[in-house]
Amino acid sequence: MRILLVDDEVSSDPAFRPGHYMWYYANALRKADHALTVIDNVDDAVEWLQENGADVDCIILDVLMPPGKSFRGHPDVKEGTNSGYLLAQKLPSIVDNVPVVALTHLLGEDTERLSGLPNVQCVLSKHDCTPKRLVEVLHRIVIK
Repeated sequence: MRILLVDDEVSSDPAFRPGHYMWYYANALRKADHALTVIDNVDDAVEWLQENGADVDCIILDVLMPPGKSFRGHPDVKEGTNSGYLLAQKLPSIVDNVPVVALTHLLGEDTERLSGLPNVQCVLSKHDCTPKRLVEVLHRIVIK
């Protein structure tokens, strides 16, 4: 499976090592033999998807990220964050029928709003979603 992980707390830098919780998610996906592309901001994610979106089987998306140029000044950006939600809204115009799994610290009303987007298949909480569970959820959603 070809997966794009967009989260401002993850890095493709070789110095990104065990100890940071997002490393464990990325490592679990790689150990499950998935081709993983990691992008740490919405601007690069939009650009990458415009060029490579046809090659993606699933997008894992954080919600609370800085707006970057893509969403700076957007009325739905909350306190400089919430760009993942805006990106999830924009994704159908960039890539067609690519399932999105939101992996976020958000809870409650915000997760319900995310769940209502047509491409969002699942909203998982970083508070209780283990890396193993993330892999299992992706297999259930994408491989079916």
